[in-house]
Amino acid sequence: MTSTGTGRLDAGLAWSWRVLSPKWKGFWTNSTYPADYTDNTQKKIIYVSDGNTNIYAYQMSAESDWEHNQGSIVAFEHIVDLCSRIKSEGIEIYMINIEGNPHAVPYFEKCASSDNHYYHITEPTDLSLVFTDIMNDFHAELRIAR
Repeated sequence: MTSTGTGRLDAGLAWSWRVLSPKWKGFWTNSTYPADYTDNTQKKIIYVSDGNTNIYAYQMSAESDWEHNQGSIVAFEHIVDLCSRIKSEGIEIYMINIEGNPHAVPYFEKCASSDNHYYHITEPTDLSLVFTDIMNDFHAELRIAR
């Protein structure tokens, strides 16, 4: 991955939710996916970001609360609301915050399903350690379906 441009942090979360939510059943190639919410199905989002974004200054609040590329309070509150809605459906959220925008930290912490679901890393080499830790938290066979 390379660090260029700005991103819509909420768009990544929303699409993660769509991929997992049975409300989107039939929109993908396999009409049986996404699977229903059951005791046998774990649904988890692993969200990786440096928290940098500039688009929110123009689309969410028409202002920038912080320096260039660091977003706005309104935009980050929107992300927390989105996370709350996702978690209310039983989807776990792991937030991996790669050192970047310090203003994102408290919002990313609120997005995570628990304190143990939030990771703040400063070195790229730590990313593989975090993924290993997260994978140890999975209690079922992990599969990716095509």
